[in-house]
Amino acid sequence: MTRTLVCLLLLAQPQADGDAEFRVRLEKTDPADAAALLDLGQWCEERKRPGWAERCYRMVSGLGSGEKNYPEAVYRLARIEIRNKLYSSAYRRLRHLTSSFNHRAAAALLKEAQTETSRRQRILVTEGDQLYKEGEPANARLKYSAAFKLLPEGALSADFVPRAQVLERLARCADRIDDAHFKEVFEPKKRSLRPCRRCTRYGGFLKCTSCGGAGTQNVRVRSKTIKAACRRCTGVGYTFCTSCVGMQYTTEDYKITDKERKALTRILDKVRDKDVLDRSLTQGIKTVQRLVLETKEAATLDYFRSVKPKFSLSAELHEKLGPLP
Repeated sequence: MTRTLVCLLLLAQPQADGDAEFRVRLEKTDPADAAALLDLGQWCEERKRPGWAERCYRMVSGLGSGEKNYPEAVYRLARIEIRNKLYSSAYRRLRHLTSSFNHRAAAALLKEAQTETSRRQRILVTEGDQLYKEGEPANARLKYSAAFKLLPEGALSADFVPRAQVLERLARCADRIDDAHFKEVFEPKKRSLRPCRRCTRYGGFLKCTSCGGAGTQNVRVRSKTIKAACRRCTGVGYTFCTSCVGMQYTTEDYKITDKERKALTRILDKVRDKDVLDRSLTQGIKTVQRLVLETKEAATLDYFRSVKPKFSLSAELHEKLGPLP
């Protein structure tokens, strides 16, 4: 009974509001006084208020690296980020401290975060950076790809080069390789293209020879003659030009192999497939994109890049389609 009464009395007493006390202390602290802000941050950590401590340390770091308390504030900020599993940001701060300020505690914390795999991954990225600077993007991409494979799934608790940075390097390599391919392979192919002499005035289409462009034909059904959709053009009235397969451009036969031409036809047939045309615009484009990405014949893709259609979408069709993805 006595213990119960004591507990009730304790609950009846007003409890101290730690956050309110912090706000009072912060209001009394000069925002330009880095030492006072650092002390306030340490006080917050002692009272298990890492969020308030982080605010204080960020205020100190905002005063600039010339402030003598800057390294300690950044170090403590990195420790909080590690506890919050913000590893990429924390390790970036620690590397900054070890390289610019020779901060021993930061170096020790960074060393704890290293593993044999993370060290190997960083070496691969460094080697890739050197190859990229030397103008060897293809070899650099091999290094970056190997480094990417070493990345673990989920949060990177060890000191790895972050996934986003490795992907950015891979993208830069791809851009350089594409630029070289453009100059050495694509531009010559582009110069070899010429407008199709047969259909250039009609944008890759020709009037159907079966119905003369009417889209319908006379068909006898039970001794009666009726109008029906043309079997050849399915009622459209036009067919794709057989000389350029509806692309409006042709090229010399020696510029494209049979295998590449077949790949080109396969993509075009897929674009014109009724199953694809019946889908939504987004799904249809994704289907064609998947086929294009799976095509290994480089000349086929160069052919598409070189073609500049002479027709444009009408305003009415633009309105129906909406923004293109």
